[in-house]
Amino acid sequence: MDRRQFLIATSWSALGVAAGTGRAFAETNGEPLKVGVLVPLSGPGAEFGGQERQAFEAVFEKINAAGGVGGKPVRVIVKDSKANPTEAARLANQLILDDGVVAITTGTGADTMAVADIVARARVPLFFMGSTFAATDPKAQYYPWVFRTCTTATDDAVLIRDRVVKEGHKRLAIFFSEDAFGQQSTELAERITREKNDIGIVLKTSAALNATDLTAPALAVRRSDADAVMIFSGAGVNAAGGFLRKLRELGSKIPAYGPAALAQPALVRAAGDAAEGMTLAAIFNADEPGLLQPLFDVLKDHGGARGFGSLLGAASAATIAEGLKAGAKDGPSLRDAMEKLPPFSPYTAGKVQYAPNKHDGWGPQNLLIVRVKNGKFTNLDP
Repeated sequence: MDRRQFLIATSWSALGVAAGTGRAFAETNGEPLKVGVLVPLSGPGAEFGGQERQAFEAVFEKINAAGGVGGKPVRVIVKDSKANPTEAARLANQLILDDGVVAITTGTGADTMAVADIVARARVPLFFMGSTFAATDPKAQYYPWVFRTCTTATDDAVLIRDRVVKEGHKRLAIFFSEDAFGQQSTELAERITREKNDIGIVLKTSAALNATDLTAPALAVRRSDADAVMIFSGAGVNAAGGFLRKLRELGSKIPAYGPAALAQPALVRAAGDAAEGMTLAAIFNADEPGLLQPLFDVLKDHGGARGFGSLLGAASAATIAEGLKAGAKDGPSLRDAMEKLPPFSPYTAGKVQYAPNKHDGWGPQNLLIVRVKNGKFTNLDP
């Protein structure tokens, strides 16, 4: 056995021993409870990773100032994944083996999938601040150890589609970007519409995520008899903005709707005046706190609430804190506590609750409905 093989074998052996004892690696004799934050702080996603880190630390700073959890302080250990799955896996092992964390939170789907098996073997629960469906696949071996602290595309599709119906529309057109998010969201909207049978989808049209000429899909919607258009574009606010601009240039005044992924200032910048009146699901609204005022309060001395990364970071920290307050002292007991907690509000618009068969604790109730007015997002009544 060479040196590299020996190090890998002994690392996993040590990890297995700690898992078998059912206690945290360093959580003994009054030492601080440790939680790990594994988010991109450089490279792609650094802006949101920075928001998540800042909010996560702010929540536990408030908890520690009030005496910690069960009289013990909580130490937050932050690692930069660089949005690189290989780096994320290496750092997850470091957080578990060297730092002795009782929980880890991740910010990207790629990082989460890279570390899911690692945390499951170590029996350290993972709290995922993203919407990747596979992260909480009940058929996966890692499922018992992964909890989502975010809404999913299904929640978006349900809420915004129901809003279309509530506002009296009957014939829906869908424009989507040709990426996984756009295609998946469109399929969800179609499925929900078939099940409820209260609105018709008269047109589906799409464009590549990096397309610059969106005349064809905009013209297709303009010529259809649709009375509302739904726009599904996850990573591409530019595609959504470009489509809206072209649609308005062609003279269409059809109301536009979109998912939470588009409810960000970048959409307004990309679409300009064409964004006016668009209605979206949202997990965060920087322009009008409303139900999220507690989030803004806890972050007011920490740079403020700057984006949906702020909401996700605070919510993930508050979720872990709920489990620790229930008496959890290590990974296994924290995992068990999460499945037994009553509904709670971790700085979101609605309550959250997990169960043994439900690690997607969020739902449409954790979303806001916003509308663009004078270049800002305005909260609407549910």
